[in-house]
Amino acid sequence: MDPSDGSEPGPDAGCAGETFFADSDGDGYGDATKGTIHCEATPGFVARGGDCNDASATVHPGQAEVCDLIDNDCDGQLDDADSGVNTAAGTTYFRDADADGFGSAATMVRACQKPAGYAESSTDCNDALATVNPSAREICDQVDNDCDGLTDIADSSVDLTTAHSYYRDADNDTFGAGTAMVACSAPVGYVATMGDCNDADNTSKPGGTEVCDGADNDCDGGIDGTVAAPNRCTALVGSYAGSYSHLAQEKLGTTVINSMSCTGSGSAGLVLSRKPGLQGTFSCIYNGGLGGFNQSQSMTLRATVGLTGIVTGTIEHTYDTFGPLRRTYSVTGTQTASGLTLNGTGSFFPHPMSAVAWQVTFSIAGSR
Repeated sequence: MDPSDGSEPGPDAGCAGETFFADSDGDGYGDATKGTIHCEATPGFVARGGDCNDASATVHPGQAEVCDLIDNDCDGQLDDADSGVNTAAGTTYFRDADADGFGSAATMVRACQKPAGYAESSTDCNDALATVNPSAREICDQVDNDCDGLTDIADSSVDLTTAHSYYRDADNDTFGAGTAMVACSAPVGYVATMGDCNDADNTSKPGGTEVCDGADNDCDGGIDGTVAAPNRCTALVGSYAGSYSHLAQEKLGTTVINSMSCTGSGSAGLVLSRKPGLQGTFSCIYNGGLGGFNQSQSMTLRATVGLTGIVTGTIEHTYDTFGPLRRTYSVTGTQTASGLTLNGTGSFFPHPMSAVAWQVTFSIAGSR
């Protein structure tokens, strides 16, 4: 065959020949689909095949795989699918464990294309929570939702529809009053419940117990009663004079080892403008000689009177003014327009070295 006619040269007569491949792009690798047999190398043909793109000199076996959406080394693997890819021209991606579109700088990978589970951004401040990321809405939940380093009300972008109204609670009774403060959590001295009718008196609040003190304790609009029936304590106001007795006994079982009996008198009065309303003092005389007990002793009464005359409070009895040996006991009873009847029990150790508690009973009886 005459090469001058434009056809590919064929093997010479008497030559076993070798397969050569057309190398159109001159990169030293030919198109494996275009091989012919020659006795020797011919211009435009090479002995190495395997070129997967004979129109590009940068694509052939042995070429470095790079990020360009081309199978540069003709191994059938493209970009990231090729384990030998050079990712210098790629991008750094960050692990996005919560799939919110933002990754964490703690785990990163360099790749040609974004792998599944990764993001281009590394600004997620909590990659375990999809509701926390730089594009999230800041809400009142004690979490930095938008990853700007500011939490809740400290962040000017916080969504105030998620905040709450709080009210000043000056008397610490868990009920507030006045103008609401909008915040994510209660500021010091503020509470979520409003409706206190007297924020300077912790005995006056919604649901409180109405007692004889000249105040609206339950905030229903009625003083010492209800709106319909106020001032129910007027008949109880005044001074009550009477007797006081106090008995303290040291016992082993039912056996009385020592006994101190103190009797005397005094007075108590109900004044609505003070708290507690019922207060008084009594004195009593102990005629015995037990050590640690004065012969002249005293007692102070402080109690609250309910609308029906039920009395609850305390007495403080002073046994010895030098110690001083003083003890406080609960007292209950009733008060009427004409009389006062109170009593109580208790126990005390007169000395730190005492082995047995002394048992106490006492009573108060007075009239107007």
